[in-house]
Amino acid sequence: MLYVVLRRGGRDWRAGVGPREQSEWTSHAAFMDGLVRRGVVRLGGPIDGKGGTLLVCETASEPAVREVVDGDPWSARGILETEAVYAWEVLLGHDVPGDVPRPPHPYVAVVFEQGDGWTTGVPMREQRDWTGHAAFMNALSDSGFVVIGGPLRAADGVHRALLVVRAGNDDEVRRRLADDPWTVNDNLRIGWARPWTLLLGGSDG
Repeated sequence: MLYVVLRRGGRDWRAGVGPREQSEWTSHAAFMDGLVRRGVVRLGGPIDGKGGTLLVCETASEPAVREVVDGDPWSARGILETEAVYAWEVLLGHDVPGDVPRPPHPYVAVVFEQGDGWTTGVPMREQRDWTGHAAFMNALSDSGFVVIGGPLRAADGVHRALLVVRAGNDDEVRRRLADDPWTVNDNLRIGWARPWTLLLGGSDG
């Protein structure tokens, strides 16, 4: 099963210093490379300059992925900490994360959260204008704008989604998504959109 793990700088993250200058960089990098070789980390890289990281992992369960991430030397040292873990169902773009190419420029990772137009307790495919939303998203995928994406699930029951897109900036993301029926109806709204530098996993193009 695929899980999205969001990490952030912990108590010992040194502000204003790049990842390679943080304590125990070599041990952290070797650990992450090992997870890639084992097929646990399928995609990963920084999403801001403050320790934020997005990982796509493949494990049997959420406790299993948390255990794996907690084994990182940076977790033990308090340099990074886990912010959230979500189960991820890939419905758009590349069928598997391992096929996503590593480009020379950052992608943009976009996390959506349910808005006031979302009907609690109603399945995703029975929400208002699901057909129009699905057609809109499929068109963005077919055009190459959406690289990979799908809904995120967590124990709190809040509907979220993650899209990885090719875009120059946040304004372009919002412009391209403005006509989505679920944006218009406020079924979903953008929680955040951040440049994501893919350094781990994926393909060479």
